[in-house]
Amino acid sequence: MIFIQNKTKGIILVIVGFYLLVVNTILSILFGSVYVPCIPTPNGYECPPVDPLTYFGNWLYQYGLVTILIALGGLALIIYGSRHFLIKKEFDDTKASSI
Repeated sequence: MIFIQNKTKGIILVIVGFYLLVVNTILSILFGSVYVPCIPTPNGYECPPVDPLTYFGNWLYQYGLVTILIALGGLALIIYGSRHFLIKKEFDDTKASSI
């Protein structure tokens, strides 16, 4: 990526960052099935009832921390990529001729 122009590099970084921040997070929430731990007993398995707080805690333990870290990486790529749009070429006064 050394030979790519700054605006092109910025666009690529913003697109990848947007994917990691938004799309990957939504897909992880929608399609990551949370497994409820069940206790084996002599009569079979006994699964505790799952309320929303327990479900969120299990999701956070199984997928949530990795999803949050990937989203933060995507946010960092968006910020870094947007700075490439702000890079301007400095005007060099020494090459200008004074008439």
